[in-house]
Amino acid sequence: MGLEEETARWQNKKMKAVYSWNALDYMEACNNLGEEPEFLDLYDSGCAEKSFLLRRAESFESQKVNRKKENYLNFYSQGAQLGRTSLEYGTKEKRSLLQKHFIRFSNSGRQSISDYDDAQVGKIFDRMIAQAEKELGILRQ
Repeated sequence: MGLEEETARWQNKKMKAVYSWNALDYMEACNNLGEEPEFLDLYDSGCAEKSFLLRRAESFESQKVNRKKENYLNFYSQGAQLGRTSLEYGTKEKRSLLQKHFIRFSNSGRQSISDYDDAQVGKIFDRMIAQAEKELGILRQ
């Protein structure tokens, strides 16, 4: 897309934003065109809306990270002792914890472990314990 086409696209978006009173689109179009806004209230509303959306996205990302850490903490606290045993020991418990805390290992997950043998489950479990330690900042002894 050439510069003229890009400019025309932004001009069109700006005009539509004014007619529909879409503050976010108007602010974005003015910024991309490098033009001073004719409708300051609309432009300021767009800036406020964008700021709100960015804060909301950051908050969501923060909550997502907290949920992930909480999940690793729960998994680690329930499975740390099982992970330090032989690969074949406690397979039923290991499989259950993996499926409970990580949806990808559930029966409908993308890596269902329901048909894995004891050693395979044990190896995955050990790797997930190591990953939990890494995520939680726990040094393995």
